[in-house]
Amino acid sequence: MKKYELTDRQRREREYFKAYMERYRDKPRECPKGFYDVVDSKKRRGWDHRWAMYTILLRENIRNRRVLVVGCGGGTDAFCLCRMGAEVHAFDLSPDLIAHAKGTAAMLGVHPHFKVMPAESMEYEDESFDCVVVAAALHHCDIPQAFGEICRVSRPGALVVIDEPYSHTATQSIRHSRFVEEVIYPRVADIVFREKERISSPDETKLTQHDMAYIVENLRCARFCYFKLLSNRLFPDSIVPLVKMDRALLALCRPIAHFCAGRVLIEGRVGK
Repeated sequence: MKKYELTDRQRREREYFKAYMERYRDKPRECPKGFYDVVDSKKRRGWDHRWAMYTILLRENIRNRRVLVVGCGGGTDAFCLCRMGAEVHAFDLSPDLIAHAKGTAAMLGVHPHFKVMPAESMEYEDESFDCVVVAAALHHCDIPQAFGEICRVSRPGALVVIDEPYSHTATQSIRHSRFVEEVIYPRVADIVFREKERISSPDETKLTQHDMAYIVENLRCARFCYFKLLSNRLFPDSIVPLVKMDRALLALCRPIAHFCAGRVLIEGRVGK
């Protein structure tokens, strides 16, 4: 078992999610309607990045295979992977999120193997997993360290699927320009996020094209699919017709999609 000491950044992450989970301490647990649709439905929603991720996993057929969920949060992906028949191992840096995930798992009657640890120093043995799923977790981590650990614990040929917030550095510089930061973003944010709670820890940073290049160097057969040109920037992703249009626009401008997208889905294999 690896020994680790939390960094200052990791301590801040833990404190952030401890405070965040305080809001849910006394709320009843419930399974939203359609919770397992992303796994069960034969009609796929290719315009939605999460559905696209599960289409890859369904194609892989992970039944009875060992699957790792990196930075599992409240456990949503762990539960869906259990539904698919996988032997699921999942971890998160936050003890509070893992405690919540365990309670929800008991309510749902599923049995993922949960642990608390940082992604940069996993306790698993080398070559332990047939598949690794990372959904909105890598951008909370030191990417070279965390991805090195992902490769270490994956068996040769293991499938790695990553679904992360992304921004090219050129796009990000515009986003954080004074005019956008002070004038445009506050107004747009009220529209985009009015239907859902914003979760943003102080140290998280979106993946950049440089992070993508690092990942490509360490995965074979790597493929990318980009999402969110305007979705979650100018309008909420709950407006399905606009999200479909958004996805179509990104497909049309594929050669420059890496400059303007806000989300990336990556799939590849471990090993040379």
